[in-house]
Amino acid sequence: MTKDTIKYIALTKAVTSFTSRHHVDRGHFADILGYRGDNASVQFSNTLSPNTDKTFNSMREKLLLDALDIESLRIYFDERMRQYGLETKMTYVSHLSNVNFHMVVDDAMIEGDEAFKVSKMALRDDTLDEAELRAMMKEHDEASKKHREAYEMAEARLIQMRDA
Repeated sequence: MTKDTIKYIALTKAVTSFTSRHHVDRGHFADILGYRGDNASVQFSNTLSPNTDKTFNSMREKLLLDALDIESLRIYFDERMRQYGLETKMTYVSHLSNVNFHMVVDDAMIEGDEAFKVSKMALRDDTLDEAELRAMMKEHDEASKKHREAYEMAEARLIQMRDA
């Protein structure tokens, strides 16, 4: 298999995982990546196929990876490593400072507040349009990523304490 084929198989598995867990379709990613029109979802799906001449440019690939949650990113990287015959192992940072922990928790709370604010503003007139729903989803996804980062940092600290 070529490197492009391996990359696109891994991206497809990650996107499929994300869409099934978050109950969204591929149109969600098509919007994020800037595909427009009635067949935006098809355009996005075509770029995930290594058998077409349409490929991601580096900017769209970065946007896609940024839009995936931590679980989907793990699937992506695990799949890429598996196809090269490598195994993933969990590694933990040997020293986590309290300053970093405070910053991560603060960021999580700030993103949560943003998600709350955007949601309440969208709901103020008791109607929701597509743009408001997408804005809510985006803010809640960002908050979720930050909260997950705080969770993982706490988990790493707990493992450190047990090992000490």
